[in-house]
Amino acid sequence: MKQMKNYLKEILNPQQYEAAISTEWASLILASAGAWKTRTLTYKIAYMVYNWIPSSNILAVTFTNKAANEMKERLKEIMENEMQDINKKKENFSENNKEEEPFSDEIEFWEKESKKSSNTEVMQNQTIDSEPDFDDILWEDNDIDSLLSDYDNTEIDEKSYFTPENERFNWLWTFHSVFLKILKQDITALNPILNTEFKKSFNIADVADTASVIRQILKKVWVKDTFTPREIKWKISDLKSKWLTAKDFLYQAQDDTDEIIWKIYQEYEKELRKQNTLDFDDLLLLPYLLFKKDKEVLQKWKNKFQYILVDEAQDTNKIQFELIHMLSGSDGNITLIWDDFQSIYGWRWAVIEEFLNAKKYWPSLKIFKLEINYRSKKTIVDAGNALILNNKNQYKKDIKAHNEKESKIKLIKFSSDFVEAEQIISLIKKLHEKWKKWSDFAIIYRTNAQSEPFEKVLLTENIPYKIYGWFKFYERKEIKDLLSYIKYLINPEDGISLSRIINVPSRKIWKTSVDKLLEMANSEWISLHDLISNIENTNISSAAQKNIMNFVNLIKYIQEKIKNVEPNKTIEIIVKAIWYEEHLKKEFWEEDTKERIANIGQLMNTAVQFKEKWIEWLRKFIDEISLFTDLQENLEENPDQIQLMTGHGSKWLEFDTVFLVWLEENIFPLSRARLNPKELEEERRLAYVGITRAKNNLFLSYAESRRQFWQLQYNQPSRFIEEIPMELITSFNSSIASKPSMKFQTWDKVKHKIFWLWEVMEVFSEKVIVRFYWWWIKQMMWRMLEKID
Repeated sequence: MKQMKNYLKEILNPQQYEAAISTEWASLILASAGAWKTRTLTYKIAYMVYNWIPSSNILAVTFTNKAANEMKERLKEIMENEMQDINKKKENFSENNKEEEPFSDEIEFWEKESKKSSNTEVMQNQTIDSEPDFDDILWEDNDIDSLLSDYDNTEIDEKSYFTPENERFNWLWTFHSVFLKILKQDITALNPILNTEFKKSFNIADVADTASVIRQILKKVWVKDTFTPREIKWKISDLKSKWLTAKDFLYQAQDDTDEIIWKIYQEYEKELRKQNTLDFDDLLLLPYLLFKKDKEVLQKWKNKFQYILVDEAQDTNKIQFELIHMLSGSDGNITLIWDDFQSIYGWRWAVIEEFLNAKKYWPSLKIFKLEINYRSKKTIVDAGNALILNNKNQYKKDIKAHNEKESKIKLIKFSSDFVEAEQIISLIKKLHEKWKKWSDFAIIYRTNAQSEPFEKVLLTENIPYKIYGWFKFYERKEIKDLLSYIKYLINPEDGISLSRIINVPSRKIWKTSVDKLLEMANSEWISLHDLISNIENTNISSAAQKNIMNFVNLIKYIQEKIKNVEPNKTIEIIVKAIWYEEHLKKEFWEEDTKERIANIGQLMNTAVQFKEKWIEWLRKFIDEISLFTDLQENLEENPDQIQLMTGHGSKWLEFDTVFLVWLEENIFPLSRARLNPKELEEERRLAYVGITRAKNNLFLSYAESRRQFWQLQYNQPSRFIEEIPMELITSFNSSIASKPSMKFQTWDKVKHKIFWLWEVMEVFSEKVIVRFYWWWIKQMMWRMLEKID
């Protein structure tokens, strides 16, 4: 179809065009940030269908349902004006696949599309790489409904060449959805292989279902106090990702713990099989075992999927890679869109080595490179290139900016973390007042805990913001747990806080017991605290009484320990007394636990400013936190919001202006990566992702001093800053600030922007010592104060 090729030449650049029309061999499309890789993949599929390749023979795999749906909609939009003509002409179609002239209305359609695509401004502002829900990637239980709606039970019609419109692109889905559909047709073939009795009507267990099954098994094998359901599920998921069944794992067991886990795994598999139920990991493990053991079934699906395309292939884990290689074979027609510069999910078992040696798996592989960045200005693209060049394990790409405009990157050194947050928000306010929306700005950091100082300033200034892919700081579970402990310690009548913490961590004080206690307290008109303090005089079961008495004694112990310590030390005492870190490690994945522990450290940092050792200062700390949480709850929802996120959360997004913050050694890159070359390269790729989210303006920042776990630390600027050529950067030193003495003098009356009235005691370069009424002395940022005449 010459006209189709001519059209693609008009709307795609030469690199995209060559990749899009390459349909006769295996292809590895090496993309770069902002290179419109998903657009290229979409037009490649359209080109294949226009060349009379049935969409039913095309398998296209993405990593999120949202990305798959967007590609489908775009493809249907492209094909909409053509389908009637294709159906009319199908009887005249030659098996020789000779080129035919385009249909009468094709030119008009493509001309309209060309006009849309030729508008550079529109295209640059378009988000080409689909923005996924981050939970989609982590595969949470709320995906079940959408997953189950993805498959149908239609058997393969080998004789049907043209695909009806309502069934078009039914094989453009996520990995789990695709292999769910395959299992719905062929799972019974596994029965003689695995000695099972699967039926095609199988169900899928969600997270709550699997936890319930594991909990019952733990009781059955007498280890319910040794392992948590989450621990066991994580271990089973890890084993399945390595394609190990319970039987396979038995041969690898090395100690008593492994043998116990094997026993639990075996019972878990038996229980699910008995219920004709699979878990999410089975959706990949079982097809792998099926293809490995039954060559006829594998060949059937290889014949079905004559063309395979994988978007965002750098995020593929080992079992996903193996499944795709099985379906394509070494000589298959596969297209992999892969950006090794943005491979940042090694901690989720994503493989990079296999793609660096892709020709080993597909010897005839032809490599295409998409090296034009349509998102960012030249300076930003050049900075990203210079940074990523320091990695060794990657393909060589020479990325150029489509936007030749240059705007130097701003590097700002701040004296402290508090100053960094306050002045960055102040700068954003000034830019917003001039010509930008709040949503034009993104603040990107390494870990979720680092949002807290920015959130505090944003709340103070009443600026709308959104934490992308995570909870706002004071909404996070571990923060609410510890604040509830403190609230109860300083106010025993606080029944809400007591109800939250009485079984956190688990003390076997179950909800039924708590509900009964609340009912008794209400009927006797006493507080829940008074009731549990005399628990032996209630009709609660003896086992529950014992557990509650242990809790009461624990609280008494903590109260004694915190009598003469600072608020930040109080948090440390609580964490150790209740074994909270151990609790987190049992409840959450390893990376999630690290994030939550870091959040606790940031809470301690917040408490450091309250230095006195009186219980009243603990009250003041809670009062201030409560004011912030109240502001947070009352902040109106606004679609125009500043975006705060980690580097991982930013991957599919783009913004006019990006602030990449906390750029210091031991923070970004993380300290553990400094001695591990593989981890350090992934940290660098993560910094590259952060840099390349910016379209027009990029700010980098670091602080001379920063509190981490309430300790004042002096980190060196990140090595990633040094790896960017200085000619691309304009440096600023915010440590040399205007003297506040020009604004405040001793004994001035001042007001905090959201809190109370104060009196200035002493003025320093960045902070002011103030007195509240006649007794409360505190250090504050002078920028947060207003003078009262």
